[in-house]
Amino acid sequence: MINLGTYRKELSSDLCSIFENVRQIADICCEFSPDICTKDKDPGLSVRLRGEVHQLAVVLQYEDIINQSFISFDAISEEVKRISSGKTVMSFEEHEKLSCMIKAVVESTVSLITGSLENIDSRLGKLGDIVAEYRTISNNHFETFPDCIKMISDLRARLNMLITRFDKDGVPVFSEEMPVCNYVNGPGKRKSSVVKRLSKSFRVVEHKQILNCFFPGESCPGEAGVLEIF
Repeated sequence: MINLGTYRKELSSDLCSIFENVRQIADICCEFSPDICTKDKDPGLSVRLRGEVHQLAVVLQYEDIINQSFISFDAISEEVKRISSGKTVMSFEEHEKLSCMIKAVVESTVSLITGSLENIDSRLGKLGDIVAEYRTISNNHFETFPDCIKMISDLRARLNMLITRFDKDGVPVFSEEMPVCNYVNGPGKRKSSVVKRLSKSFRVVEHKQILNCFFPGESCPGEAGVLEIF
């Protein structure tokens, strides 16, 4: 099985860089606000600019949700190691359920990530149009616009590359099987401990719901420390 932990770290690093660039662009645009709010400028343009910056701020909140989702990746990776080393004994049925659950959790996280990236790309496109339009109006930030427009263009290119990578290759772990493990007849002797560990580690309600779907009654969404927004 592909090292899910390594894949998660690489993806996390890419996303961290993207969200940081979004913050930088939002900060630069906020510097324009006082100037474009003056009455001799275009008030409609001011409203549009501030509106798009506020929308970016909303999208940025998903960074925390994605980071919380990665905790689920880490928990799954640890369980895979335990299965591979023989520390966890499961029945064939439980093994199959766990395999399906992992795929569902990864699909859920990828859906969140791609949706967030597409939303950011759309917002940046609108923001770039507004900045380009404001550039034609006499203002105190003329020299800043080319850099801002280039930052937006470069970031959108990176976003599209990452989105395309997801669309083209999916997530490598999808095509991989769970590691070979020792089976037992009947219920797995240590299955419950696996579910309890995952239930405590999953930090997004959606992931707990997926866990409960495959192992009914073992997990309760909404427990302390779990993000309720997804």
